[in-house]
Amino acid sequence: MRIAINSYPFNKYFHDGPKVFLDRLADSIINQKLAKITSNYSPNYDVALFSVTKKFSFFKPYFLRVDGIYFDKFNSKTGTEFENKKIFTSIEGAHGVIFISEFCKKIVEKFHKKIQKPFKIIHNGVPLNLFRPYGVNYRKKLGFSKKDKVLVTSA
Repeated sequence: MRIAINSYPFNKYFHDGPKVFLDRLADSIINQKLAKITSNYSPNYDVALFSVTKKFSFFKPYFLRVDGIYFDKFNSKTGTEFENKKIFTSIEGAHGVIFISEFCKKIVEKFHKKIQKPFKIIHNGVPLNLFRPYGVNYRKKLGFSKKDKVLVTSA
């Protein structure tokens, strides 16, 4: 089986959420020898995986990774309704949807409609080798004392 993933192969210096997710997924599929990964710019694939909106799919089945919808209270770009219409139309045409959280699924259903097709929630996990309680302690380098409380967040 050949799976087309949009923007594959990925630019390793560009790290937005959807690209990081798709890169990790592609690596996992390749490492487990589950399928061949290819670009969506060539029609030689069986199924595609797109992030946010449908890209050109050569009329083949596709799945969509959704990480939210568009909000702009000033409608300063092209407008909230216009941007969300592209996302909702892509969801409608997809054979299945991957959401990054239960919240993401709920917000899509609140502003669009209940998802009536196969879906899965796959959280964007932080690589444990980057953020873990064991490893280099940067307190001194960053000027924190042992008494200072430090909160590390990732979004």
